[in-house]
Amino acid sequence: GLVNLLMDLYACRKEAKDFMEFWADPDEDKELERIKERIHKLFFLPHDKPRRKPDMTEIKTLVKNFRTLGPDSEKIADLLIYLPEQMLEWLQRRNGTGMTAARSRFDSMLEDSRTFIESAAWNMYSACATTASPNLSTPITIASRMKTESARHAVGSASAIKTD
Repeated sequence: GLVNLLMDLYACRKEAKDFMEFWADPDEDKELERIKERIHKLFFLPHDKPRRKPDMTEIKTLVKNFRTLGPDSEKIADLLIYLPEQMLEWLQRRNGTGMTAARSRFDSMLEDSRTFIESAAWNMYSACATTASPNLSTPITIASRMKTESARHAVGSASAIKTD
């Protein structure tokens, strides 16, 4: 019956196995670190040698699967900011080789991070506004708590890399 179906699904699909293991022990921090390690391996070979080309399809799948687990907004923001940081590190280790080709992807990663952080901050602000707290933070303040300075750092660092 259903138990056999779940056991078959667990054995046959890595995504299903990861999903079930997370729900058996929902540790968002542990899962975030696991996803970051997998993303790092898609950018770098052993000994942190940069890969010729990271598997962006697999990276997008990892992010999408993490988001479907329903972690809090800060964990998602952390992961979304981690992506351009990894790409920036990858480009730096390649001495900027491929920067022209990677620029639009890098910019897209930063925009996705910014959009998510602003949206999450606005949602937090809206939820807090209903309580009319006198110490209510603005969405900008909340977003800055959600690592926007890290995104700004990535943008500044990207402009310092030489292009092809």
